[in-house]
Amino acid sequence: KNLNNCGKFVLTGDMSMLSITKINLSYMDTLEGDIQVFKDMAITNMNLSGCWKLAGNIKDLPQSITDLNLCGCNKLEGDIESLKDMPLTSLILYGCNKLTGMYVGLVGRMDRLE
Repeated sequence: KNLNNCGKFVLTGDMSMLSITKINLSYMDTLEGDIQVFKDMAITNMNLSGCWKLAGNIKDLPQSITDLNLCGCNKLEGDIESLKDMPLTSLILYGCNKLTGMYVGLVGRMDRLE
């Protein structure tokens, strides 16, 4: 479903009890909240591309993620180094202007890195 321009959506509460492993909220340009709500979830595939109103620090993302797309999430903050312990095979951070750090330690094991 395309929920773009469907009104305001806000991420809130504790979602750790949900048994979701794949999340695709791409281009929900009205989605707000802090990505910390996903912290304790067993997510392997996360696509938040185009969710430019989301906030938070990438260190709070689940450490189980293998495929991560944060393209255009320009309010997210944090050091890219905090992703080094994730089993990432695909990482897209294009347009994440507030992120700092280097991809050192991530490059050699990626199928896709943008």
